[in-house]
Amino acid sequence: MTSALDITSDLLQDNIPVIRLLPAPIPPGGQATWSSSGRTFLAALSPSSNSFAAWVAPKVDVTAKAWEDENGILQEEPVTRITDVYEPDKAIYMGAWGSADESLHAFYKDAFTIFNSAQAIHQVHVAPLMSGNLPQTDGSSSLPTYEQELEVKRVGYMRELAENYMEAVEEVVRDTQLDASIRAHHLSILCILSLATLLFFPQDGLGDSLAGEELLDWLNSYGDGDGWGSICDSANRLASRVKEWEEDDWENTVCLSILRGPEVAQRLLQSLSDSHPEPQIASFANILSSSLAKVPRSRDVDKHPTSASFLSAHASWRERLRAEISIFCHGREDQGGWLELENDIDGIDRAVLEEESERWEQVLMRFASLMWGDQEAILETVEAEGGGDWTLALGIWGVWVDVSLRRDRYTDEGWIEGGMRPALGAITEALPVEPTNLQETTMLALCNNEITDALVQCNKMSLWLATHLTDLLEKLNLVDDDDDETYELPLRDYFVFQYTDMLLLGHEGYWEVACDYLSGCGAQGVGRIREILKRISLNIGNSPNFTQADDNEDAVMEVTSIIVPPGGTAESNDDLETVNALLKVASDHGLEDERREICRLAALQLLRQQRYGQAVVYCIHSMDTRLLAAIGEAVLDVYCSKGTEAYLQAVETIPSSIFTTDDGGHHVLLFLARFKEFLEALAEDRKPDAAKIVLACFGEGLVPEGFSAVLLLDTTELLEDPELLFDENDTCELLRNLEIVSQGATLSPSTYLRSLSNLQYRKGIVGNGNTDISSRIALEALDAVRLAAARNRVDMYL
Repeated sequence: MTSALDITSDLLQDNIPVIRLLPAPIPPGGQATWSSSGRTFLAALSPSSNSFAAWVAPKVDVTAKAWEDENGILQEEPVTRITDVYEPDKAIYMGAWGSADESLHAFYKDAFTIFNSAQAIHQVHVAPLMSGNLPQTDGSSSLPTYEQELEVKRVGYMRELAENYMEAVEEVVRDTQLDASIRAHHLSILCILSLATLLFFPQDGLGDSLAGEELLDWLNSYGDGDGWGSICDSANRLASRVKEWEEDDWENTVCLSILRGPEVAQRLLQSLSDSHPEPQIASFANILSSSLAKVPRSRDVDKHPTSASFLSAHASWRERLRAEISIFCHGREDQGGWLELENDIDGIDRAVLEEESERWEQVLMRFASLMWGDQEAILETVEAEGGGDWTLALGIWGVWVDVSLRRDRYTDEGWIEGGMRPALGAITEALPVEPTNLQETTMLALCNNEITDALVQCNKMSLWLATHLTDLLEKLNLVDDDDDETYELPLRDYFVFQYTDMLLLGHEGYWEVACDYLSGCGAQGVGRIREILKRISLNIGNSPNFTQADDNEDAVMEVTSIIVPPGGTAESNDDLETVNALLKVASDHGLEDERREICRLAALQLLRQQRYGQAVVYCIHSMDTRLLAAIGEAVLDVYCSKGTEAYLQAVETIPSSIFTTDDGGHHVLLFLARFKEFLEALAEDRKPDAAKIVLACFGEGLVPEGFSAVLLLDTTELLEDPELLFDENDTCELLRNLEIVSQGATLSPSTYLRSLSNLQYRKGIVGNGNTDISSRIALEALDAVRLAAARNRVDMYL
């Protein structure tokens, strides 16, 4: 934690965001007297998460008055001390901000499922491909080709996972009920994630393909989808006009549609060719329209099966377009004066006609220059018509300016340039990146292969994006291990720790999700799992706020089947899902101490709820013999306070297999079973069997010392039975145990007579009052046992 900060003054200022604390540390209406009370309010911020601890503390007055008296002795004003302690003064307030948004539960759960799949896929499919232990080939294929096949597979796995993440984000974006700021934030996430997918998880698996069409698709779908939608809307509106070229936005729409959607531009130019009254304008528009209809596209693999064939075709198309325009313009396309408009209107001013011709020359040549990829013209159009967005220029660069543009590829020797850096240099020189815009700086870093910097920028904008993108990139060895020194742990783990902290802030139900994220973060991750397990409420007797029950039903059933032995009357397990899930996590990560502690706490809570069977099961797994003895005594107390029937029902809830164990630590459970058999023998008038059970219990030392008096008293009717059920040795053994109880009761009546007193209270023999009287009456009741034993001995000799 950081050093404490005095935040009292901030709490009392206006325009300061305040986190309300309950109970209020400042008494209602007491702000005015707060400073004079000698109190202050201190807070310490966590360096690793958006959490804090705050507490009330005595104020240290560093400006206390001091002076010298007439004798020259320094005197100080007494420091005001807190005299009346307000209850909240004793509290430490724990709080947090910036926790997971309530409206995004489904998104976080979907992302967690994909993240888990990523770990499984990497372990089963990707890691073996990266081990370097390639199988021997039979000579029919070359090893480089085989390595390429492996590369395609592992990149393909990561691309599929990235696309799954994108679908999850798109679900958020499509939710119209969400706050607009949340939707805008996830649009930014989607833009960055889709660009990273394009750059580092290429569809061909190797990154050899041309990137122009993919970048254009990214721009129109994710980079500026709304802008492309507006262009299409404008084109459709213009198509319904009689003279669309007279509309104010016609030229702008044609320019942008040429760059972003040649099909749309082709229709607009063909409409101009078909309907414009000036023959030369119509003819020039026809040249452009026809050329756009024939422009080679790298995605058309039927016509251009290889990159080389496409590049050759595009170069020929570009030369042909230039030639046709040069012929049309009589070689004066650069000088102007090649367009001659016909004068169909008598009396039209010649100067106006020349001005109109010049304007149309500029418009038509602007269209042509965009089509043959004039860099200056394209950058000017993006700046003027596209808002100066450098990502717009990036999206169209590989379609019109540098059609040979490829993404950079990472190999064991380093990055192989594909033309992305020179393109970015030219673009950002003309269209600078906004340095304060995290989305733009992140995308620029990705395009420059500055992956660590990009991920750090991501983390500032979205913990979710930084965590999940880093995980995918790390699985392809694209995250620099040298950065471990900067963050003192792998960058992936650093982001996972922050993300899980965010999930757990105010949402304890995400603990299972957090543990799964942390499970792949080495020893530090396991250490954090250990701390999470310590602070999760077991929710026994309550419905959990949020669980993984649906996703982990099989796992929960598996844990339940392991920890609950067969036999016994079923008790409801509906509220034990959290306990079983905690135990599974502890077992999966070898956290044996935590597993036993969870079992112990569960046993305690179940004992308080009088669910004795389940309490016994969990207590056995906690290996807490003292607690097990306490549970046994609680079950015996059921007999004393509620009677035989209630006791038999309580024992029935304990799995029968537990009673047959040879573990000496379970002797209290063995006595519960023996006492149950004793009561059943009495009820069925099998008194000889009952007598044998009593003798066996005392002989084997199974009877708890606090219950000996009760068992001896219940033996009275056996001693008084006309049939001699005990021989002389048996009677002496009973008297010996009776004497132990009598002597022990004089020293500790609460130990030896409490159960018997409870039994007598249930029967109405004693009241719930003076314990000394109850103990005396209990001792007197044991005289009946002594008398019955004496009669039994006399009857032996008659």
